Amino acid sequence: MQMRRSQVLLRMPVDHVVAQMISHDGEKSDVLLFIPPTEDIGRVLSQGAAFLPVVKAGAMCVLARDTIACIAIPELPVIPREDDLPVQTQAAIVTLRSGATVEGELRFTAPEGQQRTADFLNDSDPIFVVHGTATAFHVVKAHVAKVEEK
Repeated sequence: MQMRRSQVLLRMPVDHVVAQMISHDGEKSDVLLFIPPTEDIGRVLSQGAAFLPVVKAGAMCVLARDTIACIAIPELPVIPREDDLPVQTQAAIVTLRSGATVEGELRFTAPEGQQRTADFLNDSDPIFVVHGTATAFHVVKAHVAKVEEK
């Protein structure tokens, strides 16, 4: 299969990450993301150029970054260490503006007096993670309608 391109390819190392994407209108689709090895999904979703190259439905396309409401990727197990900070957990259902929902657990480290879910959601980071069963949902706060604690 020959692919047409509008410009010469610049070669830089990237990891090919298979993910499920929920767009601003609630459409779910499987995508292939190109993530530099030194970046994380949250930073890629929240910072950078206005458009993000992905493979969707077997074809290369460029998506407007602000239309991505959530990216779900397989989560690697984390082994807690003795010197880790204490982590607050809260089971939650996140409803996006489109009506799509994400269910799992919020995990965050918070200073004394700021340990509520609202404090976590109102911090300055534009993305938060919902930990599902073997899946991490990277949710863009601007696309969230409500978060229900369970």
